[in-house]
Amino acid sequence: NIDASVAAYVTKQLQLESVADFANYWTRDEYERGMQDDIISQLELFRSKPAGKLQVARLRAAWQGAQQQMGAAPALKKAAPVAPADPQMGICEKTGLEAGGTSKGGTLHA
Repeated sequence: NIDASVAAYVTKQLQLESVADFANYWTRDEYERGMQDDIISQLELFRSKPAGKLQVARLRAAWQGAQQQMGAAPALKKAAPVAPADPQMGICEKTGLEAGGTSKGGTLHA
């Protein structure tokens, strides 16, 4: 639950009165910092306090919910890069057999 003072700041100071207003105020790239910089850091009650971190997390979840309600795709975390395939693994182009994967050629499996 968003604290009443945070909700009041959002509606009165930022003048975000609807779910659409809230969903469209920040882009996907800026909403995570925006909750901290544009809202919580402006409220003395939450500035640099554990309760402020909780409110930031709740605001971020609310923004993601607003995005989903508006039909936007959910924000996804970037996945770790995929390691390149081992050149010794896979199927031999000449024989069509599975390569064993060792540096000395290894055994082939049908």
